[in-house]
Amino acid sequence: MRQEDISISGFTLKHGGVGGLATSLFSLVLMLAGLGESGGVGSLVYVIVIGVILWAQIDYRRSEMLPVEYGDAFKVGAMTSLYIGVITIVYGLLHWNVIDPETGARALAAAEAAMAEQNLPPEQIEQAMAAQKMILSPVVAPVVGGILTCIAGIIISLLTAIGTRRADELDAEEA
Repeated sequence: MRQEDISISGFTLKHGGVGGLATSLFSLVLMLAGLGESGGVGSLVYVIVIGVILWAQIDYRRSEMLPVEYGDAFKVGAMTSLYIGVITIVYGLLHWNVIDPETGARALAAAEAAMAEQNLPPEQIEQAMAAQKMILSPVVAPVVGGILTCIAGIIISLLTAIGTRRADELDAEEA
C-alpha cells in the first residue's frame, strides 16, 4: 500500500512558489540592469526552472519511503512548473501594466526596426506590425509567456523524471 501522507499539490506548491519568485526576481534584476530586452540572458530563466524542477523531484524522492515511480516524479515536475507558470503570469501582468508599461512599445519598436533592416515592403511591415501589436499586448504577452514556461517545464519534467524516479533502486535492493 502506497504512503499517501504527502500531497503532491501541497508539496509542489512550496517548490513552485520558490521557483516562480526566483524567476520573477531574476527578470526584475535583468530589467533593472538594462538587460531585460536581451533574449540570451533572459533565457537563463529556463536554467532556474530546470533547477527548481530537479530540486522538487529529488526532494519528493527523499521524502517518500516507498518507490517513486516515473509518473509520480513527472507529476511533481509538472505541478511545480504549473505553479511557476502561474506566478510568471501574475508577475508578467504586473510588470507589463504597472512596473514598466513601456515594455510593449519598446518591443514593437525593436520588431519594426528588425523588419525595416530586412528591407521588407512597407505593406508587409504594416501587416506584420498589426499581428505584433496583438501578440505584444499587456495581457497576451505575459499569459503566453506563462503558458510557454509551463510547456517547457512539462517537457523538462518528462526528461528529469527518468533520472529521479526511485523504483528501480528499491527493486534491486530487495533482490
